[in-house]
Amino acid sequence: MKVSDFYLKYEKRVGVIFEKYGSFATHYPWYLITGCLMLNTLMAIGLMRMKIETHVEVLYTPIESQAYKDRAKVARIFPDQSAINFNMLSLVDLGMYGQVMIRTKDGSTLLNDTFLDEIESIDRHIKNIAVTDPVSGQEKAYNDVCALNSDGCGLYGDMIFTEKFRSCMYLNNISFPKFNRQAISPVFGNVTVKNDTLLFASLVKLRYYLRTDTPESRYLSRKWEEAFVESMPSIVTNLTEVAFEHSESLNIELNGNTAGGDTGLFSITFTIMLFYAGFATSGGDCVSQRQNLGRAGVLTTLLSIAASFGVVSAFGVKFVNIVGVMPFLLVGIGLDDMFILLSGLADTPASNSIEDKIKQTMRTSGVAITITSLTDFLAFAVGASSVFLSVRNFCLYTGVGVLVCYMNQLMFFVPCMVLNERRVAERRHCLTCLPIESREHLQSQGKSRRFVRCCGGSPPKNRMDNESPLERFPKFVLQRFVLFPPCKVLIILAFCVYLGFSIYGTMNVKQGLKLSNLADQTSYYHKYAVWDEEYFTTQMLVSFVFPSTMNYSDTHTLNHIDALVDTIKSESEMVKYIPEWNWLHQYKKSAFSRMLPDNASIFIEGVKLYLQYRPDLINNVIFDDNGNIIASRINVITRNLKHSTEQGNMMIRMREIAAESELDVLAHSAPFIYFEQYVAILPSTLTTVGIAVVVMILVTALFMPHPLLVALVGNDNDNDPSWAVWFHVFLGPYS
Repeated sequence: MKVSDFYLKYEKRVGVIFEKYGSFATHYPWYLITGCLMLNTLMAIGLMRMKIETHVEVLYTPIESQAYKDRAKVARIFPDQSAINFNMLSLVDLGMYGQVMIRTKDGSTLLNDTFLDEIESIDRHIKNIAVTDPVSGQEKAYNDVCALNSDGCGLYGDMIFTEKFRSCMYLNNISFPKFNRQAISPVFGNVTVKNDTLLFASLVKLRYYLRTDTPESRYLSRKWEEAFVESMPSIVTNLTEVAFEHSESLNIELNGNTAGGDTGLFSITFTIMLFYAGFATSGGDCVSQRQNLGRAGVLTTLLSIAASFGVVSAFGVKFVNIVGVMPFLLVGIGLDDMFILLSGLADTPASNSIEDKIKQTMRTSGVAITITSLTDFLAFAVGASSVFLSVRNFCLYTGVGVLVCYMNQLMFFVPCMVLNERRVAERRHCLTCLPIESREHLQSQGKSRRFVRCCGGSPPKNRMDNESPLERFPKFVLQRFVLFPPCKVLIILAFCVYLGFSIYGTMNVKQGLKLSNLADQTSYYHKYAVWDEEYFTTQMLVSFVFPSTMNYSDTHTLNHIDALVDTIKSESEMVKYIPEWNWLHQYKKSAFSRMLPDNASIFIEGVKLYLQYRPDLINNVIFDDNGNIIASRINVITRNLKHSTEQGNMMIRMREIAAESELDVLAHSAPFIYFEQYVAILPSTLTTVGIAVVVMILVTALFMPHPLLVALVGNDNDNDPSWAVWFHVFLGPYS
């Protein structure tokens, strides 16, 4: 059997199904419309169960990634010390904080008394910011909600307020990038360094950490962050200017942008689509006019959006901010289907009965919208397997929306077409639905031109009788343009150029993210992000965690730890090893060291004494009730890794180092949660898009008469969401 014969046989069987539905819709249009409206209303009730997920970490990082598992494991081992002995190096996550950048207005160095005095006044203002405790009713200032350690509040960057810092500043002897055992390279911005000495800095960054050890303290800390943002704009400075943010600023900005803009934009879009659909179907006279069908198509899409939101929400799928894009996609898909159906109806012979017209329309256009809807749904179904919750939920909402829109086209719009054809056959006015005479008859009665135009009409005799200018112009121009031989050559050349640029762009595409692009330019966070990107280094703390009990006095264990440290040192392009942060190295050098071979009890006794001398390291060693060391960690700091690719590669390399060690060790860093995205996005994109392409080919092959057409014809780009979804999520809101 020839391929064409097989296709014709298959097409006939499929077409018969749609013909039967067309016949059914012709006889029972009101039943279908009523049932459709009731069904959509029931589905829309699910909106009452809608829940919203807004946290950036949950939305834009891979579900159940290695970073999630490692962080949970480390958090179980190392308890929250923010109320007892807080140390930034001990944080398992990013913590809660308010952060301020201070920059000299004239661009000069702030390393002098005048500027430091003003910075201290800003510091006093921040520490006086207070919130009300809902339990006691008392005012709580920063010192009451701050993360605590032996020196007071956990303020990162507080070394600039010490006498030692000022003394070194007077002597031009501020060591850099370490000062007094602290890494200060993330504290100062726009720096000039010579011989490991800080000579110039026009910006300083101060981070005010908050308590997070109990639900009550977290509540007060969150309230303090909100008060911090409200209070900071009121600061008056003479010599400096200020930028600020807190731990939830990015979340708030991203969700604020989406929530604040989409509703208004969709209202505008819906209004424009009403006018467009009306104009695009405005050809003909008062009988053949199809504007009401165009508006019914827009209403069909609107019903689909509400119903799909409701049914997905009813099943507990959380609404995420990028689902706000879904209505715009569904409007395009729904109107495409509407115009396909209207075009099929216009192609039917005018002499046919209404039933024959609808049957023929469904046989051709019904199959067409089935193909587009099926391919769109399958594309989103593949996307729903994504490892990113934002993409997964977006695809679930939109995929269901496509199905509901397809259902509504059949159950609502097709019956509307039947009713419109009945009106046309009965010569009824498109607005009043009252019977009217033809324009020729009204003219013969001497009626005015205005009356004839507004109150006269007759059924169309061919397609041209009710085509709008928007339908006539492209057909008139494009047919002649495409069939003109020089234009064919021009089209082929233009496509080759387009293909060349596409291939070049694909081969040179780069991942990257500027947080300043994610916030409104009028936002306080935008200013902070711009300064941070322009003037400060991007450095992260990385911990190598030993999560199980080991005999640290054993020679073999010590050798393996030394080997691990040597490997870390060899990665000097990525990380910087700081001996002062290695508790074991510092202990072995100290006078407290008791390194007797295989004598664990004496070794541990010495460690405990040493940690009393070094409280900044005490959080890095965990003892059980019997005094045994059950876990420990060694901290390092990364180099200045600005690009997301560098950050992802660093995370992979640190994990490789841990995996290559003979010891039970894992590499953990709070930002690894976000770096997982940079590592997972490309393989996940290639996998889902690859699967989608294969599925599209298989589906298209079922409806195409020749294999060559399958290779040449793809989905309408407007209806194929795969690439649009990925670029919106990861190059738009967060990547």
